Amino acid sequence: GANITMDANSSRIYKTDSNNELTGYYLDFTPGTKYYARFGTDFAVSSSGQLFASGAKIEGVITASEGYIANWTIAPNTINKLTDGTYTGMSSVGDARFFAGAANLNAGTSSAVFNVKDDGQISGSSVLFTGGRIAGYTISGNTLTATNFTLDAAGKSITLGDTGTDNVFIVDADTGIQLGHNTFASAPFSVTKAGVLK
Repeated sequence: GANITMDANSSRIYKTDSNNELTGYYLDFTPGTKYYARFGTDFAVSSSGQLFASGAKIEGVITASEGYIANWTIAPNTINKLTDGTYTGMSSVGDARFFAGAANLNAGTSSAVFNVKDDGQISGSSVLFTGGRIAGYTISGNTLTATNFTLDAAGKSITLGDTGTDNVFIVDADTGIQLGHNTFASAPFSVTKAGVLK
């Protein structure tokens, strides 16, 4: 064709008016250390097998034993990222499956300041939960509650029993201890902070 050159001497097919190594359009069957294929600046296959594709859409199964995705390292059995001297990631071997704050990958990621182990254990050196559930207890703000139990950090109190009945026991740092009523003054048994027994 008028704009295609087949160069038998260099085993190369290229667009006649665009044959630049980095920006051209060509197929090169003996590329040396350059490219087997290049189609402009957005697509190329290097002689070492690297694929360069801007805005590529790849469908189907992708298999990669090593590489990088968005600055995360793909390595055998792990995907991780090193940030400020510690690793964050996940692993399919060892006892830690998810981890953050690991000093290294060789000593085992279960030493990370936060990790989730393969048996479901969660470890954290500085954990802050402001909501959720733990072993039947509900976390909400400053309170930990369950049936007939409330631990109120803001109110500085522990309540056992049903506050809607007289079957209640309350320890309150501001008032004292009371049993048998949810109001301190009406409780048949109470001890004030000063130790006065009723």
